[in-house]
Amino acid sequence: MTIRYQITFRDIMAFCFYHYPRSPVVIGFYGVCFVIISLSVFQALPKHSDAVTKVITFAILELIGFSVLAAVLALSVVLSLVSRKNKTVLTEHTIILAEESFTEETPYNKTEQKWTIVQKLARTKSYIFIYVAQYMAHVVPRRVFRDDAEWDAFYEYCRRKTQAA
Repeated sequence: MTIRYQITFRDIMAFCFYHYPRSPVVIGFYGVCFVIISLSVFQALPKHSDAVTKVITFAILELIGFSVLAAVLALSVVLSLVSRKNKTVLTEHTIILAEESFTEETPYNKTEQKWTIVQKLARTKSYIFIYVAQYMAHVVPRRVFRDDAEWDAFYEYCRRKTQAA
């Protein structure tokens, strides 16, 4: 099976927003930040207020802190991807599936990888991510398939090959 498609900025963003919230390093980093914010908020609560006021104030301030952390993550992802140097990623890709391996080709490279290299296979409503390293995956958008049957066949073939490897 062979598919050809153009990777867009939106596709890369979709991968980042799928991957980063599931990354142990990112979860740990933001967890520590959230604990620090929680302690700061708890210490800043008014001393002479009743328990209900303290709980409501704490909840509101935690929600604000969580929103700020989420905005920082989103902004850092966007800013890290805005570069003309990404032309080697934001280009046409061709993936060819074979029995022992799969090949990914762009105008800049051609890589053949055995199925045993696949660390994880993930599927969302709009993408298939074929992870070849902890933080790196081939991003396959659903829009490149003619219909749901072709989309499902591609995913099932990859799933069978990665499970067998």
